[in-house]
Amino acid sequence: MSGEGDETKLRARGWKFGDCDASDVRFTRSKDGRFLYAIVLGYPKDGQVKIRTLGEQTVIADGGIRRVTLLGHDEPLSWKRDAVALDVELPEGVDQNQPAYALKIEPAGKLSMD
Repeated sequence: MSGEGDETKLRARGWKFGDCDASDVRFTRSKDGRFLYAIVLGYPKDGQVKIRTLGEQTVIADGGIRRVTLLGHDEPLSWKRDAVALDVELPEGVDQNQPAYALKIEPAGKLSMD
């Protein structure tokens, strides 16, 4: 798993972040394998990020997800996970004009995604 959304616009010559939106998400993990990061390439219109790849059908860790934070903000975010997606509410006051938003996902147990 490396991302979700329409990747063809990212392969276009001369693409820019303005071509992306909150449906475009890219994933990486920390070097030590303890955390998963979801980089959302645009602000969602309603402030709600929906990451379909991380719904309950995806095993992230034996205990699921412990905590989700937004890099640059210390407080945990309001989130829920169901069969369809991981839904994350971005905090009020977040600059809606940033090119991307990085979510740090802390698993409950060892990260098991390959």
